[in-house]
Order: sequence, then structure tokens, then C-alpha cells
Amino acid sequence: MPTAPPAAGSIGSPNPITASNLSGTLTGVAIALGSNNGSGSGSFGAGDFANLMGDYATAFGNATQITASITGLAPGFYRAWVYAALPPSQASYIDNFNETVYHPHSIYALVNNVQSDSSNSVGPTTPGTFEISRTHGIVDFKVTAAGQTVKLQVYGDVNFFASLAAMNGFQILQYPGNRLYVDRSAAGAGTGQSWANAMTTLTTALDVAKNSAGSITEIWVANGNYKPTTTTNRNATFSIPNGVKVYGGFAGNESSLSQRVPGTNASILSGDIGTPRVNTDNSYNVVTIIGNSNTTLLDSFSIFSGHANGNGTGQINGGGAIYISSSGSPKIRNCRIQSNFGLSGGAVWIQGNGYPVFSNCDFSNNSAPGRASCIQYEGFSSQFLSSFLYLGNCTFTNNAGDGGAVWLDEGGAYVANCLFNKNTGIISGAAIGMRGTTASQSLAIYNSTFYDNQANNLGGAVGGSGPGTITINNSIFWNNDSNIGSGVSDSYGTDGGGTNFVVKRTVVPGAIVFPGSTI
Repeated sequence: MPTAPPAAGSIGSPNPITASNLSGTLTGVAIALGSNNGSGSGSFGAGDFANLMGDYATAFGNATQITASITGLAPGFYRAWVYAALPPSQASYIDNFNETVYHPHSIYALVNNVQSDSSNSVGPTTPGTFEISRTHGIVDFKVTAAGQTVKLQVYGDVNFFASLAAMNGFQILQYPGNRLYVDRSAAGAGTGQSWANAMTTLTTALDVAKNSAGSITEIWVANGNYKPTTTTNRNATFSIPNGVKVYGGFAGNESSLSQRVPGTNASILSGDIGTPRVNTDNSYNVVTIIGNSNTTLLDSFSIFSGHANGNGTGQINGGGAIYISSSGSPKIRNCRIQSNFGLSGGAVWIQGNGYPVFSNCDFSNNSAPGRASCIQYEGFSSQFLSSFLYLGNCTFTNNAGDGGAVWLDEGGAYVANCLFNKNTGIISGAAIGMRGTTASQSLAIYNSTFYDNQANNLGGAVGGSGPGTITINNSIFWNNDSNIGSGVSDSYGTDGGGTNFVVKRTVVPGAIVFPGSTI
């Protein structure tokens, strides 16, 4: 967010709190200002950016409140900059411990009295400077029908009898389109409505898209290195809203997706938020996708340096690059997923009965001491049905994990046109391992190559355990190695409940399977 709001004369220009002085794009809008206990200071008439902070309404007392009620806004998605800063002489007080305390401001947006978003601001402020969370807060709201009333509210400290609060003014910006632009080097207004005025952080764009409740469906991200936080909070992550398509790989001047040049203009999502090149203080999960449908897309990003080494469950110990849960079914396309770590699922952890799709992705140098250096799929299978992971035109190179590059636990997978090379696993299936308890679980491999993979125990390339089926068609296995079954192996076959291998038109030197399997 830039230090100053958009220039006067444009949508969202700095405006005092009177309808007559609003931008012309908001013609017909009426504003009523009220307070539960307050007074005005300065003028609420015509003003400009230079004296905006000199015009304010104050309120005082326990749970003090100032409200601007706005009517006449057309249906659409809006963002409001709400300025709430007291003058220096009133901004702070000395408490009983002789400490300077600044009056906090809690800022809310409500549509028809239903809260839409919240923010805050608290001093100290620097004269002539506008700074998010000090001079103002930002709230998003959506007007869904004509005639709705929007309330912008500022509250003081609800626990302090001498609380003060101020409302200096606000700006309202409507987002008429469905797309946001992000460019870390942009120097414009930061509204996200064009490349020139692109937002400079992806986290801001993702928050706006989430708050838009479906109005924003695309985010375009220019080349550059993006991190989920400027702090050292390891729980910080890029949370992808449901139904939003996030595209990277732009130079920052394109008007269509087809103008991107593959292999150039890398948009990097990095978990290296702490000391540079020290992994143990990185974000647990660089990207998080919770319960999203298959209309969600992440396209053309490099995802590096997630480090999911926590001692709990879920996000903090799996999926260093991408954590997918609650049966999410996103599409991940044209991504480079490299140098991530997790106790299980070093690069990607997937949980639930969703159907995630990875296409044209490159996995390399990911690691996990537990199952799956690249993708751990904790899926679902019953007597008749199994959830599926789809891998198409992907490469897996130099990944190291207990269970190999990909590990399927209950859920199945469809693998087509993929390359697995120089992956290592300790237990079984240096490339792909499958374990389950139902016959409906299946792994289908088509037109894929497994070369120079190594497992310490079973299945140098592919290993299976449980009553499911592994079908391999028109594929090549070469120079893979393990103690048992250098190509493929079934670890439970001797007790009659082993995985059924169906292998056709495939070169598999060193395969070992057991009764009930067919090659």
C-alpha cells in the first residue's frame, strides 16, 4: 500500500465527509454522520489531501463510536480507506505505569447492519504521512442490491472510560472488473485495477479477492519474489480463495494471458521469511488451499523454501510448498516446486476426498524424512469408490523421502506422461508408493518413464501394499534399484491380499510381484 491514497479527482480521491464533495462517480450518494457521544473539530466542508487529517470528528467515553451511514451506492464490490487519527495533542495519554499509550481505533464496514470486514489504526503518526494501521484502516464490502445501507464505523477502546476516537474522512473505491494486478515494483495508487496501479503484495490481492465474495475471480502477478509476510510469523501463508485463478509469469504490461512468454518473468512464491537461506525459520506452508473447488487455479509460479517442520498436525508438518485440505480440488499448472521440506509430504500435502490436478509441473530437490518427498495424498476410498489425484506431464527429479516422491494413502491416482528420475525412498516405491485397505483404491500409470530411482527396501520405482490395483501401460522402467523388486514390487502379496499389478506394453526389468497379480 503506498503511503498516500489515490490522487484527488479520481475514484476514491481524498474526500471530507459530505455528499457534495464526493467524487463524481458516486453521484447520488448520501452520507449521514453520527456518534454515540462526540463532537466535531475543524470543518467537514471542502477539503483536500493536504488538510484531510486536520478535519475530524471526535468521540469520547467508554466504547465510543462514530458512524458514517452511506446510501445510494450501486450494487458492486467496494474498498474503503477510513482515516482515523487523532491530532498529536490528543493521540496519546500516560497510563498508571508512566507509559505512553495511543488511543486505538477499531474500524468496521457493515452492509445492512451485517459486518463485512474490519481493520484498525493506532498512532503514533508522522505529520504529512499516510500509513496503513496508523493513520487509516482499509475495509472491503459488497453491495448486493440497490437501496442497501453501508455503515463505516470507528470505535474507540471499549475498556477505557476516557477513550477517544476520530474519523477524519474516507475514500470509497469500486472494483468494476473481476481482475486484480500485482507487481512488487509498482509505484502507482496500489488499487490493483491496472498494471500501473498494481498492488505490491500478493497477500493483499488475495485478501481483497476473498472479501469480494466472488466478484474478483482472477489475479495477475508480475515477475518478482513474493513472500507471505514481512514478519517472521511462520504460520504466514498465501491463502488462495475458492474459485480464484491466480496467474504468474507476467512482465507487467500484458493485456491477455497469451502474451506471457513461457520460461521468462518468473513469479516466485518464497517461504524464506526469516534469515536468508536458513530453512528452519521459513514459513511452514508457502501456499494454503482449504476446501477449494476445481475452479481454483494456480498457474505459472515457482514455489520455493517452505519448511513444514512443526511438531503438531496438519499445516505445520506437511506440505512445505502447498497444503491442500478439506477435500480441496484445485488445479496447479505450469509450476516449479523446488527445495521444500515437510516431515511428511515435503512439497505437497493433500487431505480429504477431493480431486486435485497437477499438470506441467516440475518437482525437484524436495525432501521429507516421512512419507513422500513431493506429494502425500491422504485420500478416501470405500468398497466401491476412491478419490483421485491427477498428475499429467509432470517431472519428479532428485527428491528424497521415506516413501518416495509420491505416496498414496487410501486415495488413488492417474499418472500420465510423467517422468520420475533419480528419486530415492527408504521403504518402498522410490517414485510412487501406494497403501490402502480397500479394493477400490487404484493407481493407473500411462506413457510414463521411471529411470534411475532407488528404494532401500521394496520397489525401486513403484511399490504397492493392500488389495488395490496398480495398472501400468505403455511405460518404461529402467535402471531403478531396490533390495526387492528393482522396478515394481508388491509387499503384501505373499499373504494373498496383495496389490494386483496389471502391466501392459511396458518394459519393467527386475519386477517382482506375487500370486494374484498379472503381467
